[in-house]
Amino acid sequence: MLRCKAHNHETLLRCGRCEQPICPDCIVMGPVGARCRECASLRSSHMFQIDSGKLTTAAGIGLAVALAGGYLVALASAAGGFIQFWMAVAMGAAVGETVRRLSGRKRGFTMEVAAGLCAGLGAAGGLALWLALHRVPLLLMPASLFFHLLSMAVAVFCAVSRIRYL
Repeated sequence: MLRCKAHNHETLLRCGRCEQPICPDCIVMGPVGARCRECASLRSSHMFQIDSGKLTTAAGIGLAVALAGGYLVALASAAGGFIQFWMAVAMGAAVGETVRRLSGRKRGFTMEVAAGLCAGLGAAGGLALWLALHRVPLLLMPASLFFHLLSMAVAVFCAVSRIRYL
């Protein structure tokens, strides 16, 4: 007769995964049968687990891409809101794809936040860089500022969507 490791009860049951003896007190019923507590523990998928080194690298390079894209979006403001909108879509997709690939194609809330922050900070930093290089005071362009904020929101949405849905 077998004995349960946790409670030392006599049993004939075994875990369906690791074949360890389990008693009725330890059993966890799942869709594939009886499991011990260790095998039945709900661990998250490896797709959602990222180490801090990869996250830092992905966010840092994603921010660099976002700053360059944010500057290009600010340059596109001279051409009008329509082109600026599509440049923001392209910038957000590029930032999301950069963060996704450099993280090893990981997903999850942490990656979405990293991509969104990179896109938002990059768009704001690109606008600040453009304003500093062209010496244009922000108060002289209130209508254009609205389109910059709108393009920033579009870029963040596209970056987060790139992580979430692809």
